[in-house]
Amino acid sequence: MQQTILITGASRGLGKALALKLARADTTLLLWARNEEALAEVEELCRAKGAVVEILAIDLIDINAIQQAVRNAGVIDVVYVNAGLFDGARSINAMEELDSELAVIDVNLRSAIALANITVRAMRERGTGHIVFISSLAATFPLADAAGYSASKAGLSAYAESLRQKLGRDGIKITDVQPGHIETDMIEGHDGLLPMIVSAEKAADLIVAKVAAGKSHISFPWPLNWGTWLAQFLPVWARSKIAETHRFKIDKK
Repeated sequence: MQQTILITGASRGLGKALALKLARADTTLLLWARNEEALAEVEELCRAKGAVVEILAIDLIDINAIQQAVRNAGVIDVVYVNAGLFDGARSINAMEELDSELAVIDVNLRSAIALANITVRAMRERGTGHIVFISSLAATFPLADAAGYSASKAGLSAYAESLRQKLGRDGIKITDVQPGHIETDMIEGHDGLLPMIVSAEKAADLIVAKVAAGKSHISFPWPLNWGTWLAQFLPVWARSKIAETHRFKIDKK
């Protein structure tokens, strides 16, 4: 049975890895991103694996564009809400640039909520569907030097949990994915520790397998997952001590 899967941010990094992992003969992939040239390269690779592929160059900040694109797409079975930005302070003692923080919120949270809200409506009518939110462990353990990013991912995970409670009886599945550091160009300019970083391909393998198994919450790598969970029970001073060892800055060229 043909399944239609939408992946945002599909031109690079984890989105590209997810597309290649999910590409097969019984799958139609809807690949969205801003860079049409890069999308075309992913399209060719996925078609070679037997998938039907449709690409769309879209700016997800444009809510009207999302609405039109969803209408044009028809039935969508699974949505990977993956498109995102990462940014942070230019020095450890500096505040983040306001424009940068707001841009991160717009892409990581505002556009994600819009896409989910729009696609859920059709899924509820059919009584089936699955939305996979790519959040971050920063949702559980916020990063001092990426406050805007941490806030966006905390909001995204909270939204995923809210939808799970609301839509469980409607036959719609919600999965909240909270990975640690993934080796993509999003970490370009990151000057600091990147503990237990995993490749985009390994992350995609794990996510796709656990989504197929029906998991509602996916966090990895497990030592960081447990560490961030346990840290919630520590006093503030202890959490601050741990956070101090993971300070970083972003060097934008």
